[in-house]
Amino acid sequence: MSVDINFEETITVTVQQESFLANERNKTRLIQLLTQKMVVEGIETRVATGDSDTYIVRYGLEKETSHPTLAVIGADVDLNVLLIALAPTESGIYFMKPGKGKVKAKIFSTRKLQKELSFAQTILLLHAFSGCDATSKIYRKSKTSIVNLFKNQLSQMKNIADIFYNPSSTLDAISQAGEKMFLAIYKAPANEQNLINHRYAAFLKSSIRVKYNLSSIPPTKGTLEQHSFRVYLQIQQWSGHEETMDPYSQ
Repeated sequence: MSVDINFEETITVTVQQESFLANERNKTRLIQLLTQKMVVEGIETRVATGDSDTYIVRYGLEKETSHPTLAVIGADVDLNVLLIALAPTESGIYFMKPGKGKVKAKIFSTRKLQKELSFAQTILLLHAFSGCDATSKIYRKSKTSIVNLFKNQLSQMKNIADIFYNPSSTLDAISQAGEKMFLAIYKAPANEQNLINHRYAAFLKSSIRVKYNLSSIPPTKGTLEQHSFRVYLQIQQWSGHEETMDPYSQ
């Protein structure tokens, strides 16, 4: 944890950026300083109060209606994912990832990615379920392996995504859809519909090996439900439905 640093516009801070920003007071003060500077320079400035990536993308989409070509600039892949999921299909909006060192900046056409990616319609589920800034990563299950799952099982993934995208889905429906996702991720037999059974089978298979890691077997019922509920909430927040959700609905 970094200490509070008393800095001004003309002062060079000598601590590492990561350490400096780990202190919320330092971060807040820096944002205030940057905001003041940009306003003085005549730059329209907004400060996000919640999920910054969602705020940036929504503001970009708002501006896109009056600007035929627009770029959202940032290093976070969440921005690109949200643009693919939320931008109108014929929009002229781009995502630009700044360069760093010898790595050059890259520009991605949202419209082109929407057409080229077979899993574009389910990309929010893919990104949230496999682990993102707001959800947990599944142990030893890479993002690439889950991308391939979505490519190879488009129809099944679309059916599951319909549950996670629906703001009226019940807890039972979300839990069942999440269980289907985990069964697919852990390559359960086609006739296996129960994750607990598959977890037990994976445990027996692992236990006869000289070396095995229990963390690699499928999760418990409680874990799958909590992960699924968190993924569902994140997707609803990205989609702009969080304000209409009933926290007491079953």
